[in-house]
Amino acid sequence: MTQKYLKYTREVEKYDCFEMSAKKHIHVDKFISHIKHKVNPRFSTIGNWMMIGGNPNVGKSTIINTLRVKEDNIEHNRKSGARVGAVP
Repeated sequence: MTQKYLKYTREVEKYDCFEMSAKKHIHVDKFISHIKHKVNPRFSTIGNWMMIGGNPNVGKSTIINTLRVKEDNIEHNRKSGARVGAVP
Protein backbone atom coordinates (compact mmCIF):
# COMPACT_ATOMS: atom_id res chain seq x y z
CA MET A 1 0.00 0.00 0.00
CA THR A 2 2.81 2.42 0.82
CA GLN A 3 4.40 2.09 -2.62
CA LYS A 4 1.05 2.73 -4.35
CA TYR A 5 0.48 5.83 -2.23
CA LEU A 6 3.99 7.15 -2.89
CA LYS A 7 3.61 6.59 -6.62
CA TYR A 8 0.22 8.36 -6.66
CA THR A 9 1.55 11.29 -4.63
CA ARG A 10 4.58 11.72 -6.89
CA GLU A 11 2.85 11.29 -10.24
CA VAL A 12 -0.66 12.67 -9.71
CA GLU A 13 -0.34 15.17 -6.88
CA LYS A 14 3.20 16.20 -7.96
CA TYR A 15 4.59 16.31 -4.42
CA ASP A 16 8.08 15.29 -3.40
CA CYS A 17 7.75 12.33 -1.08
CA PHE A 18 9.63 9.23 -0.08
CA GLU A 19 9.53 6.58 2.58
CA MET A 20 11.72 6.69 5.63
CA SER A 21 12.01 5.22 9.09
CA ALA A 22 13.24 7.65 11.71
CA LYS A 23 13.20 4.91 14.31
CA LYS A 24 15.50 2.65 12.26
CA HIS A 25 17.37 5.60 10.65
CA ILE A 26 16.43 4.45 7.13
CA HIS A 27 16.57 7.24 4.50
CA VAL A 28 16.92 9.95 7.18
CA ASP A 29 20.01 11.35 5.42
CA LYS A 30 18.03 11.46 2.17
CA PHE A 31 15.32 13.46 3.96
CA ILE A 32 17.87 15.92 5.39
CA SER A 33 19.50 16.33 1.98
CA HIS A 34 16.09 16.98 0.41
CA ILE A 35 15.35 19.69 2.97
CA LYS A 36 18.73 21.37 2.44
CA HIS A 37 18.45 21.41 -1.36
CA LYS A 38 14.73 21.95 -1.97
CA VAL A 39 13.59 24.19 0.88
CA ASN A 40 14.82 27.76 0.83
CA PRO A 41 15.43 29.27 4.26
CA ARG A 42 12.95 32.03 5.02
CA PHE A 43 15.29 33.75 7.49
CA SER A 44 19.08 33.48 7.32
CA THR A 45 19.42 33.45 11.11
CA ILE A 46 16.88 30.68 11.66
CA GLY A 47 17.24 28.42 8.62
CA ASN A 48 14.54 26.12 7.32
CA TRP A 49 11.10 25.93 8.82
CA MET A 50 8.86 23.00 8.09
CA MET A 51 5.69 21.39 9.33
CA ILE A 52 5.31 17.70 10.00
CA GLY A 53 1.74 16.51 10.17
CA GLY A 54 -0.04 13.22 10.24
CA ASN A 55 -2.29 10.86 12.10
CA PRO A 56 -1.69 10.04 15.77
CA ASN A 57 1.06 7.54 16.54
CA VAL A 58 2.73 7.59 13.12
CA GLY A 59 6.11 8.87 14.35
CA LYS A 60 6.03 12.65 13.92
CA SER A 61 7.89 13.27 17.19
CA THR A 62 10.34 10.50 16.35
CA ILE A 63 11.15 12.26 13.06
CA ILE A 64 11.72 15.58 14.82
CA ASN A 65 13.94 14.04 17.51
CA THR A 66 15.93 12.05 14.92
CA LEU A 67 16.55 15.19 12.84
CA ARG A 68 17.76 17.03 15.93
CA VAL A 69 20.25 14.28 16.74
CA LYS A 70 21.46 13.68 13.15
CA GLU A 71 22.04 17.32 12.24
CA ASP A 72 25.20 18.71 13.85
CA ASN A 73 24.37 22.39 13.49
CA ILE A 74 21.09 22.16 15.39
CA GLU A 75 21.49 23.35 18.95
CA HIS A 76 19.40 21.28 21.32
CA ASN A 77 19.08 20.04 24.82
CA ARG A 78 16.82 17.47 26.46
CA LYS A 79 14.09 20.02 27.18
CA SER A 80 13.79 21.14 23.56
CA GLY A 81 12.90 17.72 22.11
CA ALA A 82 9.48 16.70 20.89
CA ARG A 83 7.49 14.67 23.35
CA VAL A 84 6.71 11.12 22.38
CA GLY A 85 3.72 9.33 23.82
CA ALA A 86 0.10 8.38 23.53
CA VAL A 87 -1.26 11.51 25.24
CA PRO A 88 -2.24 14.28 22.78
